[in-house]
Amino acid sequence: AAEIFVSAVASVSPGAVVAGSVGEVTIACEPACDDTKVFFAERACTPSSFSSAVSFPISGPFSNVAVDASDFAAGPHYLLCVVFNASEAVAEVGDTGFDIFVSPVRAVEPKVVRPGESTNFNITCELCSDSTEAFLGESCDDITPQTEYWYRTHRTLLASAGQPDKWILSADTASFPAGLHFHLCLLLGNDTNTSNDNTSAMVFGEAGGKIYASAAQLDEDQFVLPKAQQVVHFRATKGRP
Repeated sequence: AAEIFVSAVASVSPGAVVAGSVGEVTIACEPACDDTKVFFAERACTPSSFSSAVSFPISGPFSNVAVDASDFAAGPHYLLCVVFNASEAVAEVGDTGFDIFVSPVRAVEPKVVRPGESTNFNITCELCSDSTEAFLGESCDDITPQTEYWYRTHRTLLASAGQPDKWILSADTASFPAGLHFHLCLLLGNDTNTSNDNTSAMVFGEAGGKIYASAAQLDEDQFVLPKAQQVVHFRATKGRP
């Protein structure tokens, strides 16, 4: 008979870490976790994968975990696995239902957009190519081209910036409401190793970090002096309804 594992992990944010770096991931438990560890696995959450992995203790309703992705290959998704009763001889190992995308994106600029304006993003990405697509959205979970979201840009091919690993994404962010954070979502291409029936599966995920839609707009260039009580004039657009 099939078994269903009940996980106390309710959410994981962000859904990506940058390859070759250390990133912080916040894990929420409902109810609060106690005597619990988490670890990452490429294939499956099993006792054997736990014994060979680096694990992280978590406790309470929220835990911040520093994930060292120095040895993680860019591109795959790693399963987030949980271990209950971690201090006991027979621990319970299972899949949380969440995963972490190991992002090849090392830098994105700018990190702020303004409503009413389109934006060109400069992206440093080691695995990207002229067939890589990207978009901005409140979530990277749905990559269906036909799906229309009010707060999502269209999937767009990256353009070469003329230097190795340097790319440009032209995104229509004019309709984004102020006050929200958006993910940069990548679609790297097809991975024929992710399916048992040899069908292709799209490799996609969060690039890491977030883009903020700011309400502040300057009508003209201004400057400040190196002293206190400086005044800067700006106007604020209306945020999300």
